[in-house]
Amino acid sequence: MINWGIFGTGMIARALAVSIKDSEGSNLKAVASRSIETAKKFAEKYNCLAIEGYENLLNIDDLDAIYVATPHDSHFDLAWASIEAKKSVLCEKPMTINSTESMVLIDAARSNGVLLMEAFMYRTHPQTDKIRELVAKEFKDKPLTIEASFGFSAEVPKEHRLVNPELGGGSIMDIGCYPMSMSRMVVGMQIGEPFVNPISIEAKGELSSSNIDLNAEAKLEFVNGSKALISSAINKTMENSVRIFNDKKSLFISEPWQCGEQNNRQSNIIFKKEGKEDQVIEFKEDKGVFTHEIDHFVGLINKKKKNLKRYLMQIAMEI
Repeated sequence: MINWGIFGTGMIARALAVSIKDSEGSNLKAVASRSIETAKKFAEKYNCLAIEGYENLLNIDDLDAIYVATPHDSHFDLAWASIEAKKSVLCEKPMTINSTESMVLIDAARSNGVLLMEAFMYRTHPQTDKIRELVAKEFKDKPLTIEASFGFSAEVPKEHRLVNPELGGGSIMDIGCYPMSMSRMVVGMQIGEPFVNPISIEAKGELSSSNIDLNAEAKLEFVNGSKALISSAINKTMENSVRIFNDKKSLFISEPWQCGEQNNRQSNIIFKKEGKEDQVIEFKEDKGVFTHEIDHFVGLINKKKKNLKRYLMQIAMEI
C-alpha cells in the first residue's frame, strides 16, 4: 500500500483525492495547505490528516508519495523538498516553469532513487495506449499531420493563477502543454521512439495586459516530414480534439485529454482508412482517468523502477 500526501486543496487536489481513494494500491494519508482551516475542510471530506504548512507534510511517518497540486510557480520548490525527503513525486503539469528547473528535479530524483512523474493524466489511459498502437502500426510509412487543440473561456480575476504572470499563468503553461505533448508522442511512435522534439516551431498568440498568453497557436515540423498544428486558449472555447492523418488514413479523438471523464468514462477513436469501413474503437472504463494515472505511478513504485521512461519523465524539459 502506497501512502500519499497532497500539497494543495484546489480542484485538481480534490480530483486526485477521489482517485487515490479509488486506487486499490493507494491510501490518502494527509493533505497540506498554508491555511489549517482549508486543510481541515479537505481532510474531513476525504478522511485524511490535515497539515498546516507545506514543509510539515514531509515530516509525517511512512509517507511514500507526494502529489504536487499547487500553482505552477511553487512546483519546483515543493517537488525538490519532497525528493530530498526520499518521497516519490507526481507533479501537476507543468512540472516546472522552465527547463533548467525540470532537469534539476530529474537529476535529484535519480540521485535519491525515487520516482518523478509529470501528471499528464491522459497519457496513462487505455485510449492513449491505443493511439500509440495505431500510429506505430498504421502511420509509419509516410509523414502525417496532427491537429490538436485545448481551450476554454475562463472569466477570472487578475490575481487568479491562470492569468497571473507571477504564478506561471497563461494558456501555454496551463493547457498548451497537452497538444504539444501529444504531438511529440505521436511522431515519436512513427519513428520508434517514445517521443521526438520538433526541429522548427512557428508560433503566435494574443497577450493580456499583464503579458501572459490568452491564446496561442503553433506549427511544428519534425525531422521525418510530419507536422503539427496545435492551439490553446484560456479566453475562448476550442474543439478540444486531436486529428492525426495522411492522404490515406486518419484518426479522430474527440476527447483526448479527459478521455471521457465527463461522459460516464466513455470515449472513442474513429479510424478511417481508404477503401475500408470506418472503425469506431470504443472505451468504457470502470475507473477514471486520474485513477489510471495513480495506478500507473503506484505500479512503477511497486516494481522498484527508479526512473520513468523518457516519454513520461522528460516532457516538461522540452515544451
